[in-house]
Amino acid sequence: QAAPGLDSKLGSPRDRAAVSFSVDLETLLQPWTNAVIYAHGEAGAGSGLDREIPTLSGINGDAMGEDATLTDFWLQQWFPSVGIAVSIGKINLTGPGDYGPNIHAFDMNDLANNERTQFLAPALINNPTVPFPDPSAAVIVEWDAADWICASVGVADAVPDAELDLDWDDGLFWIGEVMFRPRIQGLSGHYRFYVWQADTPWPEIGEASKTLRNRGFGFSLDQQVHRWVGVFARMGWQRAAASEIDFAWSCGVVGELEGMGLSNQRVGVAVGQVCLSPEYERIAREEGARIGNETQLEAFYQIELWDHVQLSPDFQCIWNPDGRADISSLWIVGMRVHAFY
Repeated sequence: QAAPGLDSKLGSPRDRAAVSFSVDLETLLQPWTNAVIYAHGEAGAGSGLDREIPTLSGINGDAMGEDATLTDFWLQQWFPSVGIAVSIGKINLTGPGDYGPNIHAFDMNDLANNERTQFLAPALINNPTVPFPDPSAAVIVEWDAADWICASVGVADAVPDAELDLDWDDGLFWIGEVMFRPRIQGLSGHYRFYVWQADTPWPEIGEASKTLRNRGFGFSLDQQVHRWVGVFARMGWQRAAASEIDFAWSCGVVGELEGMGLSNQRVGVAVGQVCLSPEYERIAREEGARIGNETQLEAFYQIELWDHVQLSPDFQCIWNPDGRADISSLWIVGMRVHAFY
């Protein structure tokens, strides 16, 4: 990715381009009937432009720096007679990788949930107001009540550690979600509504001596509106007194170009905004800062060059980066190559 004119806009010499690399390895085993074991490892190099450009919501959701980690390692057991599944182990609460098993994780979206093949900006991958913990010891219980509705509840260690145990002393992260999956004129859709609570104390904005329990709610929906076109939207809220941002939203459209005679090609456009909490705005204005809600636009075009290689030019524009109205809009262009086997 590259940000033309970045030096002059931020007022200090900074790199204008960055390259990042990541690799994922997944495996799926079936130890016995109605059970699967899933493992997902990731490694990367390069932090992308997020190291160079301060933002509230991020620029490159795939850049992970010089790191290697086991993101998922868990067992899932289905009980078909009652439609219940239990997953336990080290779990990424926002969902598995590209080849993971079917699991009702949280804040998922069929059109905007994958930094490798969909939108690249973190605010378009998951809800920026939800403080999902890093992959950690967790339990998810899900219930397929009917073809059109299911529910899931998850609890995870809010402060992950090497022991991978649910540490009640450090606090837990709780989340519950209901998903409706109607078919409208034969077109599929998913409507997810969730609430969450982080037991770990959060410092109250403007009151260093106080701590609060953070909580919030949100929704994530995707709906096919045509054979080749789908739309999505997200919204989230968290306690304004406990965070720099208290509200966020995003929406977009993704279209397959098959109808135009262009096979294995797609285009996506989305916009999102993170809104500063009133208390943070008050403090910033008292300090003389010019502030504004950060707004981000992203568009990508994806073409499958060969059976296992995709090329995606990507464009982003950010207004009020890092909540600062004194910085003009930033333009970012990039190229993403995705190889999968």
